[in-house]
Amino acid sequence: MITFGRLRGSRFTRLGCATVVAASALALSSAPASAVAVKRPLVITATNYKFSGFPKTLTAGKYAGHLINTSDEPHVVVAVNLGPSCGASITTISQAKDFVNSVEDEEAFALACPGGSIAGTPFARPMAASRSTLRFEPGKALYFCPIPEEDGTPHSDLGMIGFINVTGPPAAG
Repeated sequence: MITFGRLRGSRFTRLGCATVVAASALALSSAPASAVAVKRPLVITATNYKFSGFPKTLTAGKYAGHLINTSDEPHVVVAVNLGPSCGASITTISQAKDFVNSVEDEEAFALACPGGSIAGTPFARPMAASRSTLRFEPGKALYFCPIPEEDGTPHSDLGMIGFINVTGPPAAG
């Protein structure tokens, strides 16, 4: 299960949240190698508290996501295809933060954003890197880091959040 928001005051600690998200990333990326053959790399760097490497626009399809964490804290990229209804209604970073903080997990996301989907969840421990497949569908995608600070503030509220406009036909496979 991917953990989104609502981590303030919850039973999750920073390490606990990172463990949950890491397990989700492994579950999503555990398909056979032939099923996840990817042609396009997407290199993302995580620092405290910023992502770099995400383009403003990209073409729909599968990407070899490579998350490089250059900070002293764990980070995850939860990337979601917002689908038509949420893509039209979530237009600002402020709205995106409110949305992320109101959605608890994948099930709540599916109810809140019909037609949306999880694009991928690369996770990296401090000063480490990871690889994970990301699948983007046409429309608007949102990416963020839900891992909280000691005071419960999620990294997305500190700046680790953004949009991607995804163009082209639906991703195949």
